Amino acid sequence: MNAIILAAGMGSRLMPHTREIPKPLIKINGIPIIERQIEFLKALGINDIYVVTGHLSVQFEYLKKKYDVQLMFNPEYYRYNNIYSFYLCRDYFGDSWVLDGDVFLNRNFLQPNISSSTYFTGKKQILQSEWELVFDDQNILNDIIIHSNTQVPRRNETPVYVMSGISYWSHDSAKTILDALNRKISLFLSNNRSNIGSQYWDQLVVDNLDRLHIKVQAIGADDWIEIDCEYDFPKGLKI
Repeated sequence: MNAIILAAGMGSRLMPHTREIPKPLIKINGIPIIERQIEFLKALGINDIYVVTGHLSVQFEYLKKKYDVQLMFNPEYYRYNNIYSFYLCRDYFGDSWVLDGDVFLNRNFLQPNISSSTYFTGKKQILQSEWELVFDDQNILNDIIIHSNTQVPRRNETPVYVMSGISYWSHDSAKTILDALNRKISLFLSNNRSNIGSQYWDQLVVDNLDRLHIKVQAIGADDWIEIDCEYDFPKGLKI
């Protein structure tokens, strides 16, 4: 089992905070977001950790010595969304955790004996662009609804289950996803067609949901914080 942390983004919606420090290195309660993730992964015995960097990548170098993680640089971080970062680490995907690098974990809800592909999700109001997970009473994922172009927090709406940015993927699911990824990237690189620039890697799951068997694990609304814009700043945030 290994882990992939996608930490390449520019964090443009958090400017000017991210002009001098990448989002994953923002400190919450004195610890950088990504260090909290790495420590929780290592607490599960996961030592093969791959971090895909981009914006201000040199600042991540200390992680190699401190945690013995491997860094991979995405030279196109300023042009493409995280699907390209995911492509760069495709050889390590399978029996893998995937973590968005800007998700602060308030508690370690990662599971040591997990074997089924699983999205971790909690109920939150749609404050900005969110991916809603729809699942049945057996916790099987049936649909993913993408709420986009949300410019202003909609604080009066009923909370829904949204992606936390934390997931686990079995080898079987990984094969299906990687086949779709390779087709998409091949089309993109050959300039035939693709809107890869605006896509997240989870779009591959959306496009192939009928071919995947994915479970959903509910967690508490306060178990994670995705630091995406000013609205997400929790009390005690230090930069």
